[in-house]
Amino acid sequence: MIRRLLVTAGEPAGIGPELCLQLAGHWPNTEIVVLADHQLLAQIAQQLDLDNSFESFDLAMPAKESTAQQLTVWH
Repeated sequence: MIRRLLVTAGEPAGIGPELCLQLAGHWPNTEIVVLADHQLLAQIAQQLDLDNSFESFDLAMPAKESTAQQLTVWH
């Protein structure tokens, strides 16, 4: 069974968005869903030269395991 972990990025100007980018692929059998601005996460990933990919969260879809550098974003 795949669990779903929702994480808020917190203050956009703080360290939260950067920390959220590091979460991908660290918990087996878990879908990481980040509650944040999609554009902000993409911009920070680019500034930090991270190869993250993002997809939009859809509550109607079953949870699926997050892979390395892949995050689901609830904008």
